[in-house]
Amino acid sequence: MMQFKFELDNNVMHDIKEAIMVQFLKDDLDYVKQNIETDYHPDDVKYNKKLLKAYKRILDYYGEDNG
Repeated sequence: MMQFKFELDNNVMHDIKEAIMVQFLKDDLDYVKQNIETDYHPDDVKYNKKLLKAYKRILDYYGEDNG
């Protein structure tokens, strides 16, 4: 088995982690937006509204447009 070792500058590593996190948040936000119209149980609706608010707030913190 061939092993590779490389080092990344802390700033580069931070940028990579941030980009991945933002993409996960956007994907989750899209998923909740799609399902909010099909969830009819009051607890699900309430929870999904909280999730939408939280995702939008976090993405706003990252400077992302979350429509």
